[in-house]
Amino acid sequence: MRDPFLEQYQSRLLRVVLRWLTQGGNKVNLAVADTAVSVAVAFTREEPDALFGVSAVPNWNTTVWVTAKTTTGCTVNFGTAAGPGATVDVSTFRSE
Repeated sequence: MRDPFLEQYQSRLLRVVLRWLTQGGNKVNLAVADTAVSVAVAFTREEPDALFGVSAVPNWNTTVWVTAKTTTGCTVNFGTAAGPGATVDVSTFRSE
């Protein structure tokens, strides 16, 4: 049975969550190839536009910057090449 109150509550809750983290580009422990200086991130869900922020946290000591933001993904770049077992956590966000 459909519950309009519950649907409205879920819709409002989803809008609040979407204002902070988007559902597109969130990846945890995304593998980075040994010696790679960048990794392409393909989003699970397409973003409506490229006006989002990206937070990337690698598991090795390096600088990080993001390029090539599109509605379907981005590229995360590293100042120091990845080593064996390298991963990066990536989150996309918006602010209103």
